[in-house]
Amino acid sequence: MEIWAISIEDPQASSAFKKTNLLNGLNIYFPLLSDKNSEIANLFGVIDPRYIGTNRNGLPYASTYVINKKGEATYTNVSFNYKIRPSLHSILSSINK
Repeated sequence: MEIWAISIEDPQASSAFKKTNLLNGLNIYFPLLSDKNSEIANLFGVIDPRYIGTNRNGLPYASTYVINKKGEATYTNVSFNYKIRPSLHSILSSINK
């Protein structure tokens, strides 16, 4: 199992987040990839239209995907409110199915 995060921030801006990766109180380190031009977010269709034309143009919705070895999304959660995220339990149970 691998965990990756993707952000529209450039690598320098994301470096502080990378140093404080806490997931339910656990230090879990994972790659934080930069999607400055929102190319990946566009592929997944998660661009938040509220930010189009602003200085945060291309800001994606908070999204979680579990992708199997065949490249198929077996779990998807897209939240229109960045404060509402799936629980670790729900993500892990989708992986264990």
